[in-house]
Amino acid sequence: MVDYFMNDSIMITRFLSIAALVFGLSVGTAYAQHNITLIKQYASDNTAFTQGLERLDDDRLLLATGRYGKSSIGVFNLRTGKYTIKAHLPKQYFGEGASVTPYGIWQLTWKEHTAFLRDAQDFHIIAKAHYDSEGWGLAYYKDQDILYMSDGTDVIQLRDAKTFKLIGNLPIRYQNKAVHLINELEFANGFIYANVWQSNFIIKIDPATGDVVKLYDATQLLNTTFTKAQRQHMDVLNGIAHIKDNRFYITGKLYPNIFEVVLD
Repeated sequence: MVDYFMNDSIMITRFLSIAALVFGLSVGTAYAQHNITLIKQYASDNTAFTQGLERLDDDRLLLATGRYGKSSIGVFNLRTGKYTIKAHLPKQYFGEGASVTPYGIWQLTWKEHTAFLRDAQDFHIIAKAHYDSEGWGLAYYKDQDILYMSDGTDVIQLRDAKTFKLIGNLPIRYQNKAVHLINELEFANGFIYANVWQSNFIIKIDPATGDVVKLYDATQLLNTTFTKAQRQHMDVLNGIAHIKDNRFYITGKLYPNIFEVVLD
């Protein structure tokens, strides 16, 4: 977990080190960042190790969680702050990202090379699919009927939304450098939005080229929102769900809040 209780000079060094690791940048390289504007906060379940987040309707979010023996998938109600678990994964599976498609809800696992297709109503398992990589994030693109899948590398996989068959790969680059540790995904407004593991970055990716066209840093938002005691129990930023236009919900693993924000 990133340590938010460092002094300013150490914090800057850590920030630049993460940027260098993730974006292939040398320390001191200048790069454009765009604003995250807070609209509203919602109380969340701070026991949820969030791996996948997706809007279902005005009040409800699909929420998938991880950890061996604790992985679950269900519905989070923004009005009540309650997470209703619909299904648990067997203890040998570490749950990862999830996304709704016309065929059901696909749910990834981390190192188990297995994706589960669940019924969208009662969440029972309809089918399984195998993949060779790790599983991290997942997002559905309706117009092309495909899924975007991340595996922690600098490549996003394209998969058939019905069969989960691999149909392509999209290398991700920022200023001609590979972007690593791509995590939870969301497709919106013709772009892929992604969390970057072990950082407070959200990136906006052009799916036609794989280029990162915008970079958002949530550090200020998080540091001005959470207390020291809260931060000691939190893990990394992870979870992005599109509302409409440039409005999104964002959260993280073991976060006590879900934020409604505008990504400019």
